[in-house]
Amino acid sequence: MLHLEDKTSRQVNLTAGARPGATVLLEHPTLSARRGVPMPVLVLGEHGKGRTLALTTDSAWRWGFVAAGKSTDDARAHDRFWENV
Repeated sequence: MLHLEDKTSRQVNLTAGARPGATVLLEHPTLSARRGVPMPVLVLGEHGKGRTLALTTDSAWRWGFVAAGKSTDDARAHDRFWENV
């Protein structure tokens, strides 16, 4: 499980939380859902015969800029994320 840690993490759609059986891949560092659990930001689930992915932020594009600004990453991780979604 990952936690958002930059200032862009405040831009999320508020939800009641992930559905039972869903896998929360990324959660908000300070916001909470109804049951007091951290607010999910990226959730993987199954519906019928398919898989679903819920991304509750509109600031994912900024992740590439944050990564590119670090000497240890060339923003390729951001590209791989979108290639695999």
